[in-house]
Amino acid sequence: MKKKTKLLLASALLTASLGLTGVGCGMFDGDYELTDFVVNTEQVKLEYKVNDQVDFSKLVMTALFNDGNSESVALKDVQFYLGDEDITNDLSKITATEGQKEIKVVYKSEFGEDSITFKVTVTKTTGNQGGNQGGNEGGNEGGEQQGNQVT
Repeated sequence: MKKKTKLLLASALLTASLGLTGVGCGMFDGDYELTDFVVNTEQVKLEYKVNDQVDFSKLVMTALFNDGNSESVALKDVQFYLGDEDITNDLSKITATEGQKEIKVVYKSEFGEDSITFKVTVTKTTGNQGGNQGGNEGGNEGGEQQGNQVT
């Protein structure tokens, strides 16, 4: 057996016995590629009021590679964009104004780059407007009843 073949075989056996995937250890330089980046938003709040604090900590992100392996992606390993602006360090820009916002999540690694977008809806803060209307209506009705009773 040639020396190169023995080295590759030894690396493969070590990888298999230790349960390593090869991601990030440089074993697949050149041929190892990021093929897809998946973001699951099911556990994340996607509707906010103006000036609400945005929390993407429950995003489930996965990088998929051409050899069939996958790797979880941490929040610290992605960048968030609102339009062309990098808002990674200031997610409050998402809720600064009302409207539907398209958020781009970018993942870059030594094996490639990919991105995905999802939408967040930001509505006006209504405060106690609904409660006051109900309270005033109830108060007026109560006043009318009391007025009827007094008269």
